[in-house]
Amino acid sequence: MKKIKSLFLFLEFTHKKSFFLIVFLTFLLGLIELTSIFSIMPFISLIINPEYLNNNIYFKSVKDYLSFNNNNFIIFFGCLILVLNFLANFLNAFVSWYINLFVYKFNESFTNKLF
Repeated sequence: MKKIKSLFLFLEFTHKKSFFLIVFLTFLLGLIELTSIFSIMPFISLIINPEYLNNNIYFKSVKDYLSFNNNNFIIFFGCLILVLNFLANFLNAFVSWYINLFVYKFNESFTNKLF
């Protein structure tokens, strides 16, 4: 833990902001991926048994609020899952790029301080 704290002392203010942004984005990415993974099983159960849509109070309330019939709601839910997975993949690529940029800039400033 002391090594991590001493390494954190070498960070400039802009690097510290970037570091905390990376931590936040990684947490957000985890939540989005978790949501996208856990939404697949209810979608499969809707495809297998469309009557589950009328039996589940949450699905029924959303379906009634949006005034969809059963088939349109299943298609809407499938599209929502696809968009959620696309968003998770896009955010994953962005976070990976931002982490690489952070490491590059940190490495550059750290070597400039040493030499």
